Amino acid sequence: MNECVAVLNTDNGAGHPKGWKVEGREDLRKAMQPWSDGLLKDLNGGELSLDTTYDTDHGPFVLQGIPALDLWVDMSHYMEIHHKSSDTLDKVDGLDFKAGEAIVAVTAYAIAQSETPIAPHIDHAAVGEILNKAKLEELLEHVGVWKP
Repeated sequence: MNECVAVLNTDNGAGHPKGWKVEGREDLRKAMQPWSDGLLKDLNGGELSLDTTYDTDHGPFVLQGIPALDLWVDMSHYMEIHHKSSDTLDKVDGLDFKAGEAIVAVTAYAIAQSETPIAPHIDHAAVGEILNKAKLEELLEHVGVWKP
């Protein structure tokens, strides 16, 4: 995992993309801000959220202190079809899907071309502070994926 610079997750559906959730990491938000204000803003995907979540595939990376970006999309209709028989490709708005692809591609390219890592791996204590602030530490401990 030491070689992993960052994880970019896109498992929140194909709603209209807003930008990235930086999972409570102010250092990651600051690192992303120039790209968000420039490259991503022009794609209408330049917003950054400090919300911390563990509801999808980025969660285990967050627990290891790896910089995690979770594509922030409009999820207002997500639960209407999520994992139901009606969850079919015809429900995906092609423009929203392509906008999400563009945001991911531009972000991945910017990270890959950067001379320095986007943000450092943080230690267990720092991860615990983020989880505690987000009121996730007790839940994640209860389900057996986190030990303070």
